[in-house]
Amino acid sequence: MSETSEKPRTPTLTPDEVIAAQRSRQLTIISVVLLLLAGAVAAHRFAAPSETPTGNVEVAKFNADDIMGIEIHAAQGERLKLSRDGAVWRVVNRFNALADAEEPGILVKKIAGAKRLARPVTEDAQRFYLYQLNDEMAAHVILTDKAGKEVIHLLVGKGDNASSDYIRYAGKDGPAGIYELVDFGGSFDTIRARLKLDEENRPQPREWLQLDSFKTLPRDFDATRILIRDHDVEIELQSAPDPRDAGKRIWSMVRPQADFGNQSAVTGALEAIRNLRGYDVAGRPSPQGTELGLADPKRYVEIRYNTPGEGSRPESLRVDFGNRRGTEVAVWVTGESRGEFIWWVNDGVLARVFRPVEEFTDVAPLPPPGPAIVQECRVQHILVSWNGQPVTLKQPRTKKQARLLAEEVLAKARAEGSDWKALQKEHNEDSMDPHASYAIHPGANLAPEFMAMGQSLKVGEFGLAESAYGYHIIKRTE
Repeated sequence: MSETSEKPRTPTLTPDEVIAAQRSRQLTIISVVLLLLAGAVAAHRFAAPSETPTGNVEVAKFNADDIMGIEIHAAQGERLKLSRDGAVWRVVNRFNALADAEEPGILVKKIAGAKRLARPVTEDAQRFYLYQLNDEMAAHVILTDKAGKEVIHLLVGKGDNASSDYIRYAGKDGPAGIYELVDFGGSFDTIRARLKLDEENRPQPREWLQLDSFKTLPRDFDATRILIRDHDVEIELQSAPDPRDAGKRIWSMVRPQADFGNQSAVTGALEAIRNLRGYDVAGRPSPQGTELGLADPKRYVEIRYNTPGEGSRPESLRVDFGNRRGTEVAVWVTGESRGEFIWWVNDGVLARVFRPVEEFTDVAPLPPPGPAIVQECRVQHILVSWNGQPVTLKQPRTKKQARLLAEEVLAKARAEGSDWKALQKEHNEDSMDPHASYAIHPGANLAPEFMAMGQSLKVGEFGLAESAYGYHIIKRTE
């Protein structure tokens, strides 16, 4: 019997063994792919340039105390130059007048402490205008040291909401592009807001001035003399204590004629001088005084006054008025601790101070009413007033003319057979019903002079009183 050779038999795999073999092959393939990807990433990182880091960085590194000069300018318009003089700042292009005591220092410290995003918002010059940082629109800020060397030069812009600063660095030393500043407190506390720019991004030197260095009269004062020179006319008035009221003074005209002074006109002129506010420095008395019409002024005011309090002494003030510029007029105030600069002020002061002579004159005061005979009564009146009072006049008139008219109406009212209602209709300038009746009693809200006269009259009697509204021809009716 012959032997028959047999082929080796392939072992039969179980289903679990088949699945395990397939998984092993898949893992091998995935491992190879991952190794290839890791190598590609490593090769890319090695070959690619490093990226700009994220986060915040300082805008510049300098000591705020080393800054001695600030310049702010736009593409067009006036340049603002500030210079530190010891502990104070001065506005160079305002004749070295004192700058605001705080603003320059705040701006310098704000720039010194500013941080920006590390990555630029854009480096595309075509998009700079979106942040008002193209060459035509940007505002420049330059800080210099004591040697006049430039420490930093920034172009400052803004975004759509104006609540953030955007900057460019000038020159080649700074990084290119536009950067957003961070950590500021909104649109009122940005660097741009501190630059005090106008609508065309130009600096406004007048906004940097220390305006309280412009001084006229103190808040509390007692004037004893005022001289008003208006070209060839001089008006001089003097005051003396009112014997009837220790808290008041009586004004008398000395020039151009002796007369009673108009208290309200003088008070108005003095208050106009006291309330003057300097808006901008126009120059110094020399040499700018000549070109501003102040070398030989045609209009000026001299005031002698006392300030209340122990140790008070007489002081003098003079205000010269020069040329006008738009709605402003140049003034030079001289007196104690005054007179270094000529200022621009609102020209509305001219109409309140330089008035016709007759407006500064007055009539003799009315005699006081007799003693009160009643506390409560009813009266009617006819009000006759004059220019400048808070009353609608039937026709313009001075106080002298109003006094003459009031005395004429009083005489007619007292005349036998007079028609009181007709006189009221013709002359009464009371804004209420011309025939209105007023109840006088201790709590009535009426002018005290009006009440005192009414309480001194008998029923049917007439009297004349003066109040802040004008002259009252009063008739007691009840």
